[in-house]
Amino acid sequence: MKPIKVTTNEKRNGFHIESDFTRARLHEWMKEYKWFEITPIVAESKNKRRYLEGAVIPEYCKFQYGIDPRDKSKREACRLLFKQDFHNEILMDRNGNPAKVPKSSLGKAGLLLDTFTAWADQNGCKVPSCSLYVMWRD
Repeated sequence: MKPIKVTTNEKRNGFHIESDFTRARLHEWMKEYKWFEITPIVAESKNKRRYLEGAVIPEYCKFQYGIDPRDKSKREACRLLFKQDFHNEILMDRNGNPAKVPKSSLGKAGLLLDTFTAWADQNGCKVPSCSLYVMWRD
């Protein structure tokens, strides 16, 4: 069942449904179901995303795979390896063997940072300092 996304109205005391199709689908659901669960969509912090992409992923790939973090040609490969290890879905390939497929990390930067920090504590990888990353970036 595909979720319905709504926004708040101008007064922020109710919901606004933009399309007639979505409104009709909600009315059909109301006829069929008694209970609904409403969860907010939390916007991702740009600073968390930048810290993940610019500090955490290069440090992880340096520790785990020995990839030089200054090599710009390997950045996409590093992102793929990081997501393959920390944010993946296991699917069957053509031969029926399980394979890790990276999922999109859009909106999941905070969760990935928490997961990486827990992994780094257990495996001895250093966690990049946020303040040092800000100094390097500026």
